[in-house]
Amino acid sequence: MALEKIKKRPQSTQRIFQMLAAFIGDDHSVTCSSPDGMYREWYVEGLSYIELLQLFCNDWLDVGVIHLFAICAFFNPREISGDICTKYPDRTRQHILEVYSFHSARPFFIAPYVAR
Repeated sequence: MALEKIKKRPQSTQRIFQMLAAFIGDDHSVTCSSPDGMYREWYVEGLSYIELLQLFCNDWLDVGVIHLFAICAFFNPREISGDICTKYPDRTRQHILEVYSFHSARPFFIAPYVAR
């Protein structure tokens, strides 16, 4: 679906997708690391390139989203998921306290992946 939408985009946008495809090659995911200062520790995640293409194709990634990420502090989904919260409540509390102390100047704290 995302690949079909790309064909309807301007040539300049199509070139960006072509460069991304050339960079990725035959891999099914791209390895990304957390930005400096997002967490106390550095984390590495694998992101599906199809999901990245869908973000771009559906216009879900724009200056507003990038700005939101810049002003917010985030709870790490590897440290505070439903199962971990239930099985290790002390670990969950510790992570929340660490994020609050590490990002005391940030106005918002977000963990949308735990809302259900």
